[in-house]
Amino acid sequence: MHYFDGILKRQPFVTGEAFTMADITVIGGLIFAGLLKVPVPAECEALIAWYARMQARPSVKNRITMSEPTEVSA
Repeated sequence: MHYFDGILKRQPFVTGEAFTMADITVIGGLIFAGLLKVPVPAECEALIAWYARMQARPSVKNRITMSEPTEVSA
């Protein structure tokens, strides 16, 4: 998390000026970390701010449908 925080201190997205698959990958990792209750360290302010911006994106808002447990009938 500290690695990405350092990158996001210098630029708005993981690979530079545009949203890319790299951002999607980091979002997926943070969603997974949240499911496991692994917190983002408070000192990772740029990462926390980036994730807050990403949560405003429609595709990320819809992540609830991807991460909520579903019942499977046998």
